[in-house]
Parts: sequence; structure tokens; C-alpha cells
Amino acid sequence: MIEAPRRDVSARVWRWYRWALVTCLAVSCTFNHTGDKTSRSHSALRDSTHAPELHSLYIVNEDKLRLRKYPDRRSGIQSALSYNEIVHYLEEQTDFEDQVGKYSAPWLHVQRIKDKRTGWVFGHSRFIQPFEEITTLKEKQKIYGGHIAFFNNLNRLQLSEKLGTELHSFKPGWRFSGYCCTDSTDAVVYCRFRAIHPDQKTRKWKILNCIWDPKHTQTLRCDSTLLEAR
Repeated sequence: MIEAPRRDVSARVWRWYRWALVTCLAVSCTFNHTGDKTSRSHSALRDSTHAPELHSLYIVNEDKLRLRKYPDRRSGIQSALSYNEIVHYLEEQTDFEDQVGKYSAPWLHVQRIKDKRTGWVFGHSRFIQPFEEITTLKEKQKIYGGHIAFFNNLNRLQLSEKLGTELHSFKPGWRFSGYCCTDSTDAVVYCRFRAIHPDQKTRKWKILNCIWDPKHTQTLRCDSTLLEAR
């Protein structure tokens, strides 16, 4: 008569204990999940409200230049860069040089513009070369008061729309890569780009380095040496 109630009480206590434990775990999991969502939300907000960090620009001189995961010819290939594509140089290169064919150079750490993918490229100027220094980009941004937008291999119509003017100096088939600066009203006020066009006779690329500046008397300026070869 005495033991039965004790067993009933013990069973009720055990059931209560299990209920409390499950409830506690559920509340704890819910709390952690909410914290993760808040953290991701704040991170997305920071990404969307701050301008991207500026880096020096390099431009690719070889079609399908391999972007590797590590600075090694046997490393996995992240992507293939296009001829005339500009990339962000992440201010890092190897302290050793590698040999590719007859060329010797260090590896450069770069980031693609279109998908933000990072990796390493063989850094000889035959394959990739400097396009614009970070100090120049910061100076332009300070002068014009807006932001800097980068673009890769636009056709003539696409670049004309971006500039708000027809590019009669170029025939169809030209491709353009570079950057544009805007002012505080978000109007495009300055662009620098490299224009390329395939020469069917020589099977080589014709190249022009150009600056578009609507405040200048000659709105579109390209280097004269390359203009003669057009």
C-alpha cells in the first residue's frame, strides 16, 4: 500500500523531467536559429549599403587564361578568363616565380568582377598586365563624388547606352572593357576603357586605349599610335 504511490510519483516526475528537457532543447534550438537569421540579415545589409572595396585593375591579354585555386600549375581551375577582361588585383603575389613555356613570372591573386570568384593567375605581361592603379581610382572617385562601375567586353551599342552618346568612331565588332565614374547625381562623367577588334587579315586584335570625358573638348580620346593601325 505504501510502495505503489511512490512508483506513481516517480513515474510522474520522470515524465515531467522528459517534457522539461525536450521543451528546453526546443527553445534553445529556436533561439539559436533566430540568432543566425539576424546575423545573416545584418551581413546582407552591410553588403548592400556599402560601396565595394577598390582594388587595382589588371587586364587579360590571353583568351581562356586559367584562374587557379592556388598559385601552382597543377592546382584546380576555378574559371577561365576572357581576352580583354579586367579583374581586381588583390594586392598579393607569390615571392617566387614559376615557368610557363619561355615565360617566367610570379602568380597574382585576382578577383573576377562578374561573379566575385577569386584565384591565382600566371602574372607575365604576355598573359595579364596592369590597367589602373588603386590610387588613380580613389582619386577619380574623390574628384567626381559618385561611384565607379566596371564592365567587361561590352559591344558598341551597350557602351553607347552607358555613355548616353553614339560611338561613331567604332564599327560593329568592337568590344570594350574598363570602368566609368559617376557624379553625385549618378550621371556618367568619365570612362576609361580598352577597345579591341579582330583583324581578319592578320588574325590579330587591334587595340585602342581610350578615355571618354564629356567635359573635354575632344570627348573621346584614344592613343594615336593604335589609332593609326585601325
